[in-house]
Amino acid sequence: MRAFLGGRLAPRREVTATDVERAVPWIVRDATFAELMNVLTSGTLLCAFAVALGASNTVVGLIAGIAPLCQVLQLSATAVVETLRARKAMALVSAVVGRTMWLAVAGAALLPVGPGRLAVLLVALGLRAAINSHYICAQNSWMRDLLPDGSMGDFYARRMRASYLAGMVAGLAGGLMVDLFAKATGHAMHGYAFLFVVAFVFGEAAVLMALKVPEPELPPPTGEPLHGRLLAPLRDVNYRRFLAYIASWNLTSGMAAPLFTIYLLRRLGYPLSWVVVLEAAGKVAHLLTLGLWGRLADRHSSRSVVAVAQPFYWVSLLLWPLAGFLGGATPVTLVVVAAIFIVNRVAAAGTDIGNATLAMQLAPRGGATSYLAVRSLVMNPASFVAPVLAGALTDLLARVPVLRAHALDLALVTAALVGIVSAVLLRRVTQEGASAHRAVLADIAVALTSRWRDEPGDR
Repeated sequence: MRAFLGGRLAPRREVTATDVERAVPWIVRDATFAELMNVLTSGTLLCAFAVALGASNTVVGLIAGIAPLCQVLQLSATAVVETLRARKAMALVSAVVGRTMWLAVAGAALLPVGPGRLAVLLVALGLRAAINSHYICAQNSWMRDLLPDGSMGDFYARRMRASYLAGMVAGLAGGLMVDLFAKATGHAMHGYAFLFVVAFVFGEAAVLMALKVPEPELPPPTGEPLHGRLLAPLRDVNYRRFLAYIASWNLTSGMAAPLFTIYLLRRLGYPLSWVVVLEAAGKVAHLLTLGLWGRLADRHSSRSVVAVAQPFYWVSLLLWPLAGFLGGATPVTLVVVAAIFIVNRVAAAGTDIGNATLAMQLAPRGGATSYLAVRSLVMNPASFVAPVLAGALTDLLARVPVLRAHALDLALVTAALVGIVSAVLLRRVTQEGASAHRAVLADIAVALTSRWRDEPGDR
């Protein structure tokens, strides 16, 4: 396999610390271009595109859930990784092929009005997600063996900071572009088509960045059958507890994400450009706190960071009924909604870094492929069920006359309650070096106080 691949795609028998240091900027660039693609093809813009096509709340939830559902294909991806033993080649080929599906989505935007547009969108998203499952499986295992544990939190903070900054700009530009197309032509679909083509270009550019990153060679095969390797994480009591936690957490975040956009567009009546600006405010807060959360994860453990960040996430969900009570026309509502987005994204910065690094650190080096694949097998079905459940629950509540006006509020409160359950499950997960909550909070207070004291002198 090494001779066949050759050059930059072949795994290396030895990857030095210097090699890793040189690779980090390229990993960050890869993540940045990939995030530009992801922002233009997911979240607010994808939900808004589906709404523009006439999708119901349930179909919007289904669209949000397709990608995680297809991650069950990591079972086959694990077998391919173990057979080929060339994770970099597998990841990059999957990325190149899978990202061409955004051209099909762009084509769906230009089709005549009718159910065919939604059908093309669903098929293209399904194919993209199926191929992407093989990319994720190979890429996660590749990064686990490349990056050292002691600096993983700081690395993920740097990577997320760069990608979220680019994504924030792309999200703003994307939303404004759709609104400009709508005003200029009276038809937003050409704007969406343009965005998906641009997203395709960004996605393929990310592959060029990843070519510069070396892949450590996998250890020799142990001879253990695939089903035995896949069962190893389930025999690990602590990892099994982690799997229960991460499934419940993905139910919470997966239920909440599409409801934010639906709430703003349908309940409060905000235009898409306002939605994108509010989301950008949250991303700025996310960006500014990533470095702090990353340092805290390296100092106090990933588990401790997640435990501290989670409650802020629940609070952001429980504030939505207040915005609904105030109504979309008041400036106070806009302030409340901005606060919701800021609190939510600050909390998400901590949980994103903590969950990503905790999953990596609990998996053994050289054997991470099966651990991370099983995590995806557990986590992603929950992420599929969550948005579908949120959309179906909202539609169901809206059919009850007395609850119709508060259907979205009740769905978001339900998501918050599931999040509290996930916190209980997290308490059962152990990690070496984990600190008490008060130690993490004390460090946060010191960091914020130091920054506040330094600002006058800086000016």
